[in-house]
Amino acid sequence: MANVYIASRFKTLPKLLALADKLIASGHAITSEWIYKDAANPVPFRSPLYEQNCVEVQEKDIQDVLRSSALVLFTEECERTPGGLWFEAGLALGRGIPYYVLGPRINIFCFRPGVWMPDEDALFAALNRLDNVLPPESQY
Repeated sequence: MANVYIASRFKTLPKLLALADKLIASGHAITSEWIYKDAANPVPFRSPLYEQNCVEVQEKDIQDVLRSSALVLFTEECERTPGGLWFEAGLALGRGIPYYVLGPRINIFCFRPGVWMPDEDALFAALNRLDNVLPPESQY
């Protein structure tokens, strides 16, 4: 089974949590802690704690991606999104971590052969084929 990082927008959190529950029920582990902690309690943009929170959260997110064996890029409601999901997907790609797109193809990297999944069944089948070999340790 795979260690899965889920990348998307905060506003899709209810759908991400439902997907995470299904992945866990199928024997996969979720490495994206942000869906359980940071997205549930975001620090407001104008808060004095915002900058420090960004530093802490981005470091956790990077480590969570690096300890995954697959990344799911959930693209529903992500058109024209400048969010961290694109950085996280690029990090996975650069480290040789397989990534899968679930949702509309809204970026050129959604068209790489074998990454777009038409539905959850196809995604689960792809994840089940992984041998869960993690990439070498890295400090990016």
